[in-house]
Amino acid sequence: MSLVIKKSLLIYPIILSLSFAQSYDNESAHGLGDYNIPFFKADSYHPNVQPPDEFLGFTLGSRPVHHNEVIDYYNYLDKLLDNTALTQYGYTYEGKPLVYLMISSKKNMANIDNIKKSISMLADPRTLDDAKTANKIIKQTPAIAWMAYAIHGDEISSTDAAIQLAYQLAAGTDPATKNILKNLVVSIDPNENPDGRERYLQQLLQWRGEIVNSDANSLDHSGFWPYGRGNHYLFDLNRDWFATVHPETKGKVSAILDWNPQFLVDSHEMGSMDTYLFNPPRAPYNPYMPQTIFKWWDKIAKDQAAAFDEYGWSYYTGDWNEEVYPGYGSSWGIYIGLVGILYEQAGADGSIVKKEDGTITTYRETVHHQFISSMANLQTIANQKEELLQDYYNNRKKAVSTKNAGKAFVFSSKSNRTRLNELGETIKRQTIEVYTNKNDLRLPKAINSSGETVTRQNIPAGSLIIPLNQPLNILIKNILSFDIRLDTKSMEKERKKLLKNQGSTLYDVTAWSLSHAYGTDSYYTEVMPKIAMDIFQPVQNQGNLIGKNPKYGWAIKSDDDQFYHLVGRLLENKVKVWCAKESFNIEGEYFPRGSIVIRNNSNKSMKLGLLKKLAAKYGIDIFAINTALATDGPDLGSSNFTMLIEPKIAIISGPPTSTYSFGATWHLIDYNLKSRASLINIMNFGWQDLNKYNVMLLPNGRSMKRMLGDSGIKKLKSWVDNGGTLISYSNSAAFLADSSVNISSVKLRRQVLDKLDSYDNDLSKLKEAESFSIDSVALWEGGNIYALDEVKKTNKNNDKIKELDQLGRKFRPQGAILKVNMDQEHWLTVGCGESIPVLYNTGNVLMAKKPVNVAGRLADEKNIRLGGLLWPEAKTRIAETAWVTQEYHGKGQIILFATEPHFRGYFKASERVLLNAIYLGPGMGTSHSVEW
Repeated sequence: MSLVIKKSLLIYPIILSLSFAQSYDNESAHGLGDYNIPFFKADSYHPNVQPPDEFLGFTLGSRPVHHNEVIDYYNYLDKLLDNTALTQYGYTYEGKPLVYLMISSKKNMANIDNIKKSISMLADPRTLDDAKTANKIIKQTPAIAWMAYAIHGDEISSTDAAIQLAYQLAAGTDPATKNILKNLVVSIDPNENPDGRERYLQQLLQWRGEIVNSDANSLDHSGFWPYGRGNHYLFDLNRDWFATVHPETKGKVSAILDWNPQFLVDSHEMGSMDTYLFNPPRAPYNPYMPQTIFKWWDKIAKDQAAAFDEYGWSYYTGDWNEEVYPGYGSSWGIYIGLVGILYEQAGADGSIVKKEDGTITTYRETVHHQFISSMANLQTIANQKEELLQDYYNNRKKAVSTKNAGKAFVFSSKSNRTRLNELGETIKRQTIEVYTNKNDLRLPKAINSSGETVTRQNIPAGSLIIPLNQPLNILIKNILSFDIRLDTKSMEKERKKLLKNQGSTLYDVTAWSLSHAYGTDSYYTEVMPKIAMDIFQPVQNQGNLIGKNPKYGWAIKSDDDQFYHLVGRLLENKVKVWCAKESFNIEGEYFPRGSIVIRNNSNKSMKLGLLKKLAAKYGIDIFAINTALATDGPDLGSSNFTMLIEPKIAIISGPPTSTYSFGATWHLIDYNLKSRASLINIMNFGWQDLNKYNVMLLPNGRSMKRMLGDSGIKKLKSWVDNGGTLISYSNSAAFLADSSVNISSVKLRRQVLDKLDSYDNDLSKLKEAESFSIDSVALWEGGNIYALDEVKKTNKNNDKIKELDQLGRKFRPQGAILKVNMDQEHWLTVGCGESIPVLYNTGNVLMAKKPVNVAGRLADEKNIRLGGLLWPEAKTRIAETAWVTQEYHGKGQIILFATEPHFRGYFKASERVLLNAIYLGPGMGTSHSVEW
């Protein structure tokens, strides 16, 4: 077997397999019903290959297969046959192996190295000498297909179909299967989300009774919180294809891009009362979509429809399925140059479902649908593999054309190397070519991430440069462009439907740019100078102790994102640290706002080895300080330094908390920051001892008021009053701001429409304070030192105000990237700069005035929108309202975010504000008594 593919014997530990087998024996065949139609009409197979039913010991489709059963069968095929190769591409968070099984003809598999090399040359036309070489490859080389199943753990039928597909391709002897193997190399990823699948199957099994239940509302069909859709940390992996936050995605994307396929299936399930959906989708379409995709959608849909018609099955195309967001599997595939296809099968959850018309859908039938779709698609592209390869090559050739020369995205960061490294690694993970400049350079002309044209922009050495004249040009533009705009016709349809209360035509967010999410200095230029560049490699900061035996103590700068790791470890080790409210200079070194000081006199038992270890591990210099006297800024012993308190963190979980919001919070604290956090079930909130925690995170959720009840709300207030830091976002922040709850002084806009003047006046005073200037003559010699506009008194129509507010809520942003101006004097904005981009996707608008501190406020109407769809009505309603607030409440504090600050785990710029709230909050924003 080729060296390219390592045949891995991916076998679970024997003890684990035995324990699973024992529990599987108790699983009934609820999914079979009376459905006994053979999976494939051409019933012709190699007799020496065991079919799935025989190998597994039960009828495929009678119950869902478990992940280890899939691995066992794939191992069996791999060891038995010469035309298969099983490869492991990673592990899940829970340690489950992630695999793909490659199948083709014996001839193709014997020549797999050369096939891979030839396809890679088509993928990068710069490596080809001439068009003749390309034509030869297209004629003589099989295309590569990638079949990806069950990325959502509770959409289960396609994994079973993946077992039948593997058997069909590995053992089938009929002409159609032979033609597929001759013209294609097929890779099957049977289970993209094993952690979610196994969690969901256990839930179904837990509530499955002796009697088969066809009621889709029953628990044995739906499961319960946190369900099975997400991975271990409950993220939706089908939004992660370009962000690549998770190991499942990182491994899969790497494997796919290593083979450069021309076709990709992304198989899903939907509501049980539905039928079956496949491409083509409907408008709106992503503007960077290659035009060839429409041709292939039509070709494939025609054959898939014919295959379904053979059985009399119902199906549809288009409908709710649009094609805008590039972070789904099939969509991401389009932008790397292949043909991406989506399936959506009505779910039966491993059992049977009674439909509205009285018919019964069995689980086995849903598996059959997924299998037939896969075979139909593979037959279509096998019959037209030369045209498929030609289109793939043409699109890649267009991407590297000279008309893209000189075009580039440029990213820089003077003080946060960690952030820049992470952005570079995320882009490079897509096999996009990323470079760094050896020396400082000036961009003659560029556009920054705010859409402003700049000239002679200085770019420091070590910045990231991503040229557009490279094979993945379309993907680059999709994930890095600052503002992608949808066509006017689609927007007219969207507006019409919203006005008629018919819902949105948009399925997901309309902005997603990595450029905004990471918050570095970002530019796009079409006149990139020719300069000396290196291939990007992450530059790991070498953290050291700077100086020895300091008389006063140590100081650590706050600008790099690794700062929070270091703060967390210091506090866990009971080191007393003080945080600076203002920047300061001392002994020739500048320390930005939020930097920390370790005083020797307060840490006499601290070991120097701890500081050395932390500096080296996190790449942050720790500076020896010999005096408390600053050359600029506050002296180190002043009240401008506040002692931090170790955060003892609780995260509220359980229904009605959003699994995505909870999971992102848990992942951030537990996996990223390696800090301890307790997960508190909100259903048990009333009798939990909250005194052990000083930070509580209330993720996005609905019906919080009903769930907590009056006693729970009272308990929450009391906990805050006694010194707790309560942090909440999105709908849960709206719950705290609800006038009827009366916890926060922040209010929902719709509840204070008759008091908007008071908020406007408060904002005017804040603006005046920021831009205030004094006439010194008037001040000292008499006269009026203010130059205020006369307040205009108008008779406002409250009914009209309510009408406009309702209209603004109707046009709420589904996911636009907006600009938030940060209060540079508030500790919540440490490390953020003057403004940050945030993902805004709510109809809730937070209104705040003194004594509430607005640490981050949305920009004015002219400057608020950075990317995505923001209707004028929503813009007027949202502009200059609060995004993040902090208010004192007894000895404690409440911090509210209007939206998720850590959206999908990759919005690093806004995530930083949440880290400030968690790690700086207990010390900076609460009152503490001196111990007895």
